[in-house]
Amino acid sequence: MDKTYCDNCEEPGHLKKNCTSLPKANLVAAQSKNGKDFEFREPLSDVNVVDTHCHIDALFERIRHRGNYEQFKTLFRFPPNVRGCISSFSDPTCFGSLGMWESLFSEDGVWGTFGVHPHSAKYYNDELEAKIVACLKHPKALAVGECGLDYSVRSASPKDKQDIAFKRQLRIAVQLDKPVVIHCREAETDCFQIMKDILPSDWKIHLHCYTGDLAQAEEYSSHFPNLYFGVTNLVTYPTATQVHHDATDLPLRKLVLETDAPYFVPSRLKGTTRFSTPGMVMYVAGKLAEFHKCSLDKVLETCQKNAENLYGISF
Repeated sequence: MDKTYCDNCEEPGHLKKNCTSLPKANLVAAQSKNGKDFEFREPLSDVNVVDTHCHIDALFERIRHRGNYEQFKTLFRFPPNVRGCISSFSDPTCFGSLGMWESLFSEDGVWGTFGVHPHSAKYYNDELEAKIVACLKHPKALAVGECGLDYSVRSASPKDKQDIAFKRQLRIAVQLDKPVVIHCREAETDCFQIMKDILPSDWKIHLHCYTGDLAQAEEYSSHFPNLYFGVTNLVTYPTATQVHHDATDLPLRKLVLETDAPYFVPSRLKGTTRFSTPGMVMYVAGKLAEFHKCSLDKVLETCQKNAENLYGISF
């Protein structure tokens, strides 16, 4: 799979200079403000599920949503079985007084993780770490991350800064006995080595938006039996052949469903909306059912059990 990603639309296969999508300032232009022009066409089920990885703060900022999460779910007609989401707060601005995480945590069905994304690793310092640790003390803070390594051209942080920030955050996870959410792009060897050096082999790990090959996945799973691979709506893109192989070859018992909202709009919704939402996790499940030649309910039941094992949440 082409691992080149655009800084404008966040999608693979081209650079920003070649992007034909709307600029970020106009991301809501194709979306009705009241939601009436938006219609889900996702597969339906009565099996409850959570989106295990999204960015609610970034999503609300993009669409200029000033209400709460419950209002947002109604406005954009979430399928009723999508019962919640785990929001990754990974921008350094999230952790202080300007962050919205505390108000989101007051609502049902919203949990969070806290960490510094490798793109922002150059800002990591003692003060920022103290803020992360303070956030992680909240009972709805489930894990450390997303953190990790990103050696792609999209990352503005030097490798040495990423290395330091990643190691410090893994040590926080161990100290606080929290699972970790890993971001790894074009840095698989270094990322895996650092994880092995710091994390016990039985640690609970969410390898977010996995795009590596099956051999790498087996290496991760062999050393970390409690590691799960995140599958996003990238799996719906016809050109994402490596992700298709992973989604087919990896067993359902090792997968969790995620949207990475507002990124990765399902391919069949292109031109309908400029962002994804946690409700669109059903498109991921539908594609996995297709690849595994099983029922949608089996995918949802298995992946939801994985999410509960990983994060300790249930309905």
